[in-house]
Amino acid sequence: MKFTPLSDEQIAEFGLIPESEVDFEILNAQEKVSSKGNDMIELNVQVFAPDGSARTIRDWIMPSFMKKFKHCLDACGLTSKYESGEIAAADFIGKTGKLKITIGAPNDNGVRYNQVFDYVKRAGDFKEKVKQAVSDLSDEIPFGFLIPFAASFIGLSNYLVS
Repeated sequence: MKFTPLSDEQIAEFGLIPESEVDFEILNAQEKVSSKGNDMIELNVQVFAPDGSARTIRDWIMPSFMKKFKHCLDACGLTSKYESGEIAAADFIGKTGKLKITIGAPNDNGVRYNQVFDYVKRAGDFKEKVKQAVSDLSDEIPFGFLIPFAASFIGLSNYLVS
């Protein structure tokens, strides 16, 4: 039988997403309290590797780590919630964006794992950009009334309402 030998480091990193910027979707979110008594939100985040595969990892965000907390809200399009000073775990479910993924240090058993290093702020307000694009298309296309139907068909209808 033939096989390709791997080093211990290659074996430890097998199946991990390389450190990079990747797309994500938040599948679930729960409000919890950290071991130090701080309010936090635990996120189940589906990350999409450059090769197209997807994995689910957990992440925790909390106001006591304001940089990552704010970046997560910005990446999810929840900047107005940040500015209001109040957020619920349910606000995160279904949100998408980009994040920086890294490979964590080995745990006590020598196993390495992916973790969220930080979230990437959206470039501008996505909702406003979609509204503007639809408006521009409606002005140039004789059948512009079909744009809302097409947007709902591809899952963008929630960006068309004010």
